Amino acid sequence: MVAWQFLVKPVLRNVRGFDEVEWRGEKFKLKQKYLDYEEYKSDSDQLAPGEVERVKQFHGSYPCSEVRQFRQGVDSLNFQK
Repeated sequence: MVAWQFLVKPVLRNVRGFDEVEWRGEKFKLKQKYLDYEEYKSDSDQLAPGEVERVKQFHGSYPCSEVRQFRQGVDSLNFQK
């Protein structure tokens, strides 16, 4: 188990790991390479330092009209009892 953590896992991370994530059609660079989703999910600070501002700008510029229309449509539904 110790060999996996300190020898095999770092080598696999460099060979097969991922260091960017795609969100709503844009790719964002991560701070390090991750071997799997569980490892990525458990890290609290995944984004590369320069990417935080890009995510904020991208998130702020994303059109919300479709989401608003969807919510209005759901609110107007009448469910039978």
